[in-house]
Amino acid sequence: AGRGVTNTAIVYTSTRGDYMGQHGLLGVHPRLPYEGAIRTPLIVSGLAGQRQGERDDAAVSTADLAPTILSWAGGAGSCDGESVTARLLDGSAPWREASLTETGGGWTARSARAKRSEGLGAGRDLYFRLDSDPDETDNRYGRTADAEFASLGAAIDTRRSR
Repeated sequence: AGRGVTNTAIVYTSTRGDYMGQHGLLGVHPRLPYEGAIRTPLIVSGLAGQRQGERDDAAVSTADLAPTILSWAGGAGSCDGESVTARLLDGSAPWREASLTETGGGWTARSARAKRSEGLGAGRDLYFRLDSDPDETDNRYGRTADAEFASLGAAIDTRRSR
């Protein structure tokens, strides 16, 4: 028999950080949903049948952690988020296009291509095309009406109505 731990999954993630000069902000609590504040790592290892050595850019949220871990333990609960277990086992498993984050009293919907934030106060609604503006320097909110803008807005509206 080999040595080691069995039936154990290891999950690594982190909390968001303070801004370190990005967007002219230094040591500020991240109430504005720029990438440096809302993108956090999620690394999972040891899950039986899990894909190995692959990176997946699926739209996962920290709200997905509780239902994921509960599913591993054979439990269920009524909490926000969805279990990502099927995605960990099969990268082609269907998954949502955007993740939702509550930030600064408002909501942010983020896809691989864009990010839209509303309700942040003081007229700070945001829309960035991450595919062409990864540094988030061109806020296009109110200046665009592309399909991604509409799709992310619908995701925010659906969440608000819950």
